[in-house]
Amino acid sequence: MENKKYYTMKNIAIIGTSSAAITHIKSYDEMNDVNIKWIFSEDINRAEYFTKEFNIVNFTSNYNQILEDKEIDYIDICNIPEKHIAYAEKAIDSGKGLIIEKPISHKFPYAKNFFNKYKDSQYPIMIVYQYPYSETFKKLKEIIDSKKFGSLKSYFVRYHSKRDKKYYDKKWRTQKEYAGGGVLISQGIHFINLIFSYTGYTNMRLCAKTLNIVHKLNVEDTCLISILHDNGILGNFDFSTGLESNLEICLYLQRACVTTKGGKVLIKTDVKRIIDTPTKGTFQMLVQNYFNKTEKIHNYKMNFYEALLDLGIIEQIYKSASRGESIDFYINNLL
Repeated sequence: MENKKYYTMKNIAIIGTSSAAITHIKSYDEMNDVNIKWIFSEDINRAEYFTKEFNIVNFTSNYNQILEDKEIDYIDICNIPEKHIAYAEKAIDSGKGLIIEKPISHKFPYAKNFFNKYKDSQYPIMIVYQYPYSETFKKLKEIIDSKKFGSLKSYFVRYHSKRDKKYYDKKWRTQKEYAGGGVLISQGIHFINLIFSYTGYTNMRLCAKTLNIVHKLNVEDTCLISILHDNGILGNFDFSTGLESNLEICLYLQRACVTTKGGKVLIKTDVKRIIDTPTKGTFQMLVQNYFNKTEKIHNYKMNFYEALLDLGIIEQIYKSASRGESIDFYINNLL
């Protein structure tokens, strides 16, 4: 792969037929320099269905067919979290670049071993975190970094994404040994990553509660978290797949309260200012940035380190919830 020209057409294989795979496929279809050559599923009928539904040429349930295809530049892993690393390791060992849907794995120790093994590999790796490419969330970071309203003192994130019984009919989503957990690791991880890009990955004290308020699952449908960062920032997260869908981020700076509402950013000081932020394809922007970087740095790693830290933080959140007590957490202990 080190001899390929990254600015030419990228041939991609999609691993898995999840809802994330559908999102990736639809985004790639709108990019001029991407060709989806393969769709893989352990269920051959499911793979064949995807070729017809999304006009993909090749399908297989034999992963070796993809690994042996010398035209494949990137393998995009969208299957269940418990299987991410096994497929990812084979991809890198076969000389392919990687795109991995978050989380890296369902368990932090597996992710840590994978990170240590491949952090210096000659092939590119990206973990999918598209939220920082949202124009709304980019505007929040711009406001924080400008210091125009002083430093960030506190934040609040509410992400409710109501899921019905059909969503949980896929049994892997209800089992910790396959998914790693519930709403926190499947949806909340995006906002852990986003907010920590604002605050920095600091040492912290955290306290969490996980529960089921609607669904009867072996994993949580709701998670509440309070965090005190050692730089003095206080934060709270509220994640749920049981409550009516709602997304709200509030940032409390020294001289302003900044909130999101739909595609708008509201800045409240003595007066209220509303900033419209355009809606764009965040996954496309993420992937295009990754491809642009790999044109110059062929072994580029995107979000790899952050994704490891996010999973480590989530492990500590689950530990706090299971113990029913706050935990002092030191970032360096993850490495």
